[in-house]
Amino acid sequence: MKSSKPPVTNLLALRPVRNSAWVAGSSGRVAIERPRFRSRWALWCCRLLRMRPEYKLRLDDHGSALWHLCDGSLTVGEIGERLRARFGEAVEPVHERLETFIGLLDLNEFITFADEPEGEATVGGALDGNAVGGDTTND
Repeated sequence: MKSSKPPVTNLLALRPVRNSAWVAGSSGRVAIERPRFRSRWALWCCRLLRMRPEYKLRLDDHGSALWHLCDGSLTVGEIGERLRARFGEAVEPVHERLETFIGLLDLNEFITFADEPEGEATVGGALDGNAVGGDTTND
């Protein structure tokens, strides 16, 4: 589990990299696939109950666009500018939304960061409660 006190870094300078299996539908929307359980016993129970051993986290258009850009070549700041250029006002306030959504992806280990500069200020600001994406329906 992650530490409750995050290190102080500039989120906009980090380069997110996808860390999970995923599929893109014909519409371009992404579904991130994760195992329901990690223990052999729980996986055995899934087979016994004929449950899928994984779940899918389905992202909306904004989240899917962000996911496609998380390849380690762009910083969070650059991703924000690309999202703003593509979706315009629909993603505003883009930095606060990115802070929330990238934070959730990191917390759940869906992404990692290619490089983490140390000793820089954390991106701040009030969160508006709207993540960039994240319809969390299960299959």
